[in-house]
Amino acid sequence: MGIPLGPHTMSEEPSEPVFPDITPSRIARSCFHVIENEDIRSEDDLRALLRCLYEQPEHAYYLYAEKEKGVNPIVVSAERLGFIRYITEEFSYYRHPNFKRDFVRIEEDYIQWDWERNVMTETPMFVRITLALTKKSEREFEHGAIAALQKETS
Repeated sequence: MGIPLGPHTMSEEPSEPVFPDITPSRIARSCFHVIENEDIRSEDDLRALLRCLYEQPEHAYYLYAEKEKGVNPIVVSAERLGFIRYITEEFSYYRHPNFKRDFVRIEEDYIQWDWERNVMTETPMFVRITLALTKKSEREFEHGAIAALQKETS
């Protein structure tokens, strides 16, 4: 016997999902970008990231770096020079075992599935850093001076 799902059980034929008869208070749409350390291999890659941060500031940009290896040195340099800023740094992220470029947060006290424990014990932990453009970089984009990045990071 399956777990009851509304008027049906899992053992019966699948049907349309049953939603509660309520009106949602809001619906939010969002977009996020997964950036891995290996995605930023050159100053051109960094400039492309900065351009995305400038042109689509409403999107979320998450950099995933293996905890033991640290953050990409090009990104670290850009942060120290004041081109980007780290909004948040969150630990306990792991590569999803079934989906490329997908990460899941698994905390030891909240493991629900065996696969989560396996992932947590057999694969490296990642830190997720939320990136944003600094006001300095925004001004430089507005004035067409982002080329200064190339001079300062060289």
